[in-house]
Amino acid sequence: MSLGIVLFVTVLVLFGMMVGFAYLTRFLVESMVGTKHRVLDEIVSTGQVPQKWRDSYTRRVSGSAHGGTFFGRSREAREAARIRRRLARLSRYVAGTGLVADENARRDALDALESVSRRWQREAEE
Repeated sequence: MSLGIVLFVTVLVLFGMMVGFAYLTRFLVESMVGTKHRVLDEIVSTGQVPQKWRDSYTRRVSGSAHGGTFFGRSREAREAARIRRRLARLSRYVAGTGLVADENARRDALDALESVSRRWQREAEE
């Protein structure tokens, strides 16, 4: 009788672990891949840096250290470089992933990313 209870509890614990790991995996994939694809979709559809990134840029630039320099670079230049690095990382992801619909979509996304990056570079230099 007690062996049956131990086996039943063991099966319940293993089932719970499987369900928990399935949800954890879903959460991790959503946070790593889903976020990139939502940002990419926003860039391709609007032709601009995502609003979330722009808000972060504005908040950081207008912070208390506004106007200060760090190793000869202004806060604005550092934050603009951060966004350019994020765009470059996203470009590398799009170039190497198999999760883009086809080569035409990949080329369009890379063109949009490059255009946004160049425009952001010009706006940041002004």
